[in-house]
Amino acid sequence: STQSGHYGRGQMKLLKPNLIYNTFIVRQLSTQQSKVLLESNHNGISYLTLNNPSKRNALSLGVIEDLIKCIHSANDSRCLVIKSTGNVFSSGHDLKELHSSDANQQETIFRRVNDLMLV
Repeated sequence: STQSGHYGRGQMKLLKPNLIYNTFIVRQLSTQQSKVLLESNHNGISYLTLNNPSKRNALSLGVIEDLIKCIHSANDSRCLVIKSTGNVFSSGHDLKELHSSDANQQETIFRRVNDLMLV
């Protein structure tokens, strides 16, 4: 039954997309002090929100590290939802960061992305 939180095939519980509960800043990564990654939780559902639409929610090494930490800390949640603000979920790697990095730093970035995919 949908009342108990169990959903059968083809059923989906719709959540209000603009409703965020107990929001706090996980890390501030820009010089403008914008909130690049937000974390919230409601009724056992954890939400991670990429919040850097001006950079198309690009995944810098800092954001990747924060995502890994947040996913590990959400292990008591029944469900984890990763969403974003703006018109683009994520453009992928932060190409400016990759371009300005040396080979060792690029290797670190790609290794941590691999770790993120395996979390």
